[in-house]
Amino acid sequence: MKNKVRNPVVHFEVLGRDASVLRKFYSEAFGWQLGPADDSPLEYSMVHQKEQGSGIDGGIGKAPQGPGHVTFYVGVDDAQAALDKVEASVARPFSHRFRCQAASRSLSSPILKATWWGSSRSASRSLGGESRDSPR
Repeated sequence: MKNKVRNPVVHFEVLGRDASVLRKFYSEAFGWQLGPADDSPLEYSMVHQKEQGSGIDGGIGKAPQGPGHVTFYVGVDDAQAALDKVEASVARPFSHRFRCQAASRSLSSPILKATWWGSSRSASRSLGGESRDSPR
């Protein structure tokens, strides 16, 4: 019997200073098939995992400003209740590297947008990120 995932991740984004480095890393390390980069300043490429029968779709591109970051879009029943729960759960030492907000999406359930800025300067740099931890 298959269990239904509660509050599933419905989309993800990985953004960094150098979108081509990120695309190369994720396609080589994980074999992800990426669509072509768009013509926007984000140089955004779609990752289509659903079409291959597993995983979720996402995007990889250039951070518009500041360091690179990862964002998860999570389907929830009640955005405010989910925000309250997240706020109560985030440990104080990490709160400066994490931001969560309600994100609207037409014709869909409420979506929570959770963004994390990593703490590893060298890892961030090697994956197209910047050398500081958070844009705040």
